[in-house]
Amino acid sequence: MRRAFAVLAATLLCACLPSAARAGQSVRLHATLTPDRLGQRTTLGFGIEILAPAGKAPSPVIAIDLSYPNEFGIGLSGLGVETCPPATLEELGPLACPADSRMGFGTALVEIPIGPVILRERANLAVVRAPVKNGRFALMLYADGSSPVEAQIALPALLLPASGPFGGRVNIHLPLVPSVPEAPDVALVQFSAKLGPEHLTYYEHVNGRTIPYHPKGILLPSRCPRGGFPFLAAFAFLDGTHAKARTVVPCPGR
Repeated sequence: MRRAFAVLAATLLCACLPSAARAGQSVRLHATLTPDRLGQRTTLGFGIEILAPAGKAPSPVIAIDLSYPNEFGIGLSGLGVETCPPATLEELGPLACPADSRMGFGTALVEIPIGPVILRERANLAVVRAPVKNGRFALMLYADGSSPVEAQIALPALLLPASGPFGGRVNIHLPLVPSVPEAPDVALVQFSAKLGPEHLTYYEHVNGRTIPYHPKGILLPSRCPRGGFPFLAAFAFLDGTHAKARTVVPCPGR
């Protein structure tokens, strides 16, 4: 299962502020709120891109911290009202998890350097609520790739506190995943995901009946901070370097 790749990804909608790592990596961050209405429930979307000099793959990412704005209560969003045991997810995939444990979807892209050739592999991503860990709200990100290598991998994540102007952060640990003998580990280059009710259906048992419904989603605050809603992504790479990228979602128009 660990012979494939350790991550996630997809096409970013626009170029954002990059920050270069010493080894030549640079990173970009993009975020969306759908719908973007103050005081209303929303779906949070975000995407990252990791760039390396032409003809090279970036160093593998070993950790990502995504900080989100203050008053964004992901843990109070009504998403993930049930949990999925990590062993079930790893052995059987997200379809074996309770429907009410799904929190979002995404895609990923990794690069596999083999000599002078760099192969690319795409994967679908499922975001699933996991049992509480060390008193923290826990997630699992499940990546499922099929070509050129068929592989599945589950990545643990935790919701952690963050200093202002951020309300919290999603901390994701990425295990190293070997590609082929004598070749470097695979490297994440793109990742995007959405947390929210979009494409999610939950089920509630009422008076002996099973009622489908859409979860509420993240509640936007009634007031927008000056300059918009800030986001920050911090990356740690295997080569010992670090990089950060920031972006802002503008305040909704009245």
